[in-house]
Amino acid sequence: MSSPEGFAAVFYSEPGVLGLLANVISAFLVALQNFAQVNSNILANGTENILAGVHLILIGGMTQLFAGLMAFRKYDHLGGTAFIAFSALWSSFGATRIIL
Repeated sequence: MSSPEGFAAVFYSEPGVLGLLANVISAFLVALQNFAQVNSNILANGTENILAGVHLILIGGMTQLFAGLMAFRKYDHLGGTAFIAFSALWSSFGATRIIL
């Protein structure tokens, strides 16, 4: 088992900033699409849903998964668990945007 003394934690900076930024961008993207639907009363068509789904999977899913794994590497178990849970949320939400 590795010890914290043998790991250069400074190399990875702070994964919490990356995870929170990915969460804000994903939520802002969904909010923009919802506001456009409320104002125009027109549902998003296939292309808009596919693009939103791909962005949610890449930004919200993969980036937060990376931030969660880096948080675990820095022995921040609460942050790592939260970012991996949000990664699963945004990835599944993006997949449903693509499929449905």
